[in-house]
Amino acid sequence: PKNPRRNHLRFYCMVTAKIMKMMRFTETALAESQPAVSVLTPAVRTALLPVARRVFWWGQPNDWLDDPARFVAQVMTYGDWNDTTVALELLGEASFKHALKNPPAGVFDIKSWVYWHHRFQLEAPPLPGRRLP
Repeated sequence: PKNPRRNHLRFYCMVTAKIMKMMRFTETALAESQPAVSVLTPAVRTALLPVARRVFWWGQPNDWLDDPARFVAQVMTYGDWNDTTVALELLGEASFKHALKNPPAGVFDIKSWVYWHHRFQLEAPPLPGRRLP
């Protein structure tokens, strides 16, 4: 008898490998030298507003766009394929790498943390946590 759990795991691994292959971009010196985005232009804000509505289901999406570093971390954790593609195109890989190097506490889950480090071929340190006084 076939084990449905084994087939599900095999399918998950196959799909994950294909997604990672599609998302892999060639690293260039230009991409490495570009700084992380710290202020969004009005055109970029308008393009990212639908993404902000999906990844910040509380509060006002426009307010969250005032903090690009937090916005990127939220997209990396809760965004779908389209959300991450749009954010990557508009904000660049440097903004995503900056979010990994300076993560806001409590945003990343372990799956997203490991995936994005692997995606950028970085070693994944332990997941940062919140510090309670």
